[in-house]
Amino acid sequence: LTESGLLIEDREGTSKIYTLVPTYRTDTYFGLPLDQRTEKDINSLYSLIRKNWQTQTTERLLRTHAQKIAYKVITKCELEIPSGWYLYGGVSVVSYDDSKEYHYHGFSAEVEEYVRGVTIDYAKNKYAYQSKKQQYAEAGNELYLTKEDLLAILYSPEFDKHPKESLHVIVKKLRKLIELAPNNSRKEYLEIMDSYQDLMLDITNKLDKTVILEQKQEIILLFQAIWKYIALFNFKQDLRSYYSESILKIHFELDILQQENELIDRGTELQSLIPEDIITDPLKKKLHDALSQIKIISPEEREKQKENMKKLKKELGDEEFQKHLLNKLS
Repeated sequence: LTESGLLIEDREGTSKIYTLVPTYRTDTYFGLPLDQRTEKDINSLYSLIRKNWQTQTTERLLRTHAQKIAYKVITKCELEIPSGWYLYGGVSVVSYDDSKEYHYHGFSAEVEEYVRGVTIDYAKNKYAYQSKKQQYAEAGNELYLTKEDLLAILYSPEFDKHPKESLHVIVKKLRKLIELAPNNSRKEYLEIMDSYQDLMLDITNKLDKTVILEQKQEIILLFQAIWKYIALFNFKQDLRSYYSESILKIHFELDILQQENELIDRGTELQSLIPEDIITDPLKKKLHDALSQIKIISPEEREKQKENMKKLKKELGDEEFQKHLLNKLS
């Protein structure tokens, strides 16, 4: 935390005192800062959403509902509130808190009417996943739709019936996912993406059905970790319109490093299950099997065999000795 610039370290005698940096907030993603105007706008927006929601339904306004409504209003009405696409879709940088009191500071009549219309539309969704699905469909975001396709395959009953065939489809869709992900020059990012694709190919081609099914949960967890890693960079890129690169680095770096460590740990566990080499060519397999049966003998045993061969050659003569060798080899 100190190295990432999120904590300030002070010394008092032999003690160390750690304090969160003043810009690190607990109500925003990654503790990102807000200026006074933005804070008033987001308070007004959540206040208005809550008010309109309560006129439409007795269901509780969940964080996902509030975030999806807020994001649509922010983008369509061009409000200067930091927002972008993160793990589960488009969000405002400020998390909605159902227990918090939001004060209304005023918007134009056009914005107020738009908030009311969007809230009425989303109030039809009883469950959070319905609001997420609605946002994805409306936005047509290919990256996030591809992610949903991959999760649907991983969690489908078809995967349990035909794991290898399902993995072949997943490997193809992973290429698309990574192509759609934001461009990144970070060395570790490029290495992790390449290694992940190679690992999934190995799992598909080199592990049998039983092992794949035994490791299904680990395969899913690894994909979720990869998705979070991609989503971190996607959200960071979207927020470049609102924050400087230095502020984003300070607030994102710790999470990026933690995610890289998780990916390495999970990837290494699955990689350990992959045989180092599987020989599929029939001729190579026959040669490999033959070589594997050869007994390695010690130098003393080799000398003894050499002496026995000399003795046998002397006893049998050259011609008979050659016949004896051919018989043994056949």
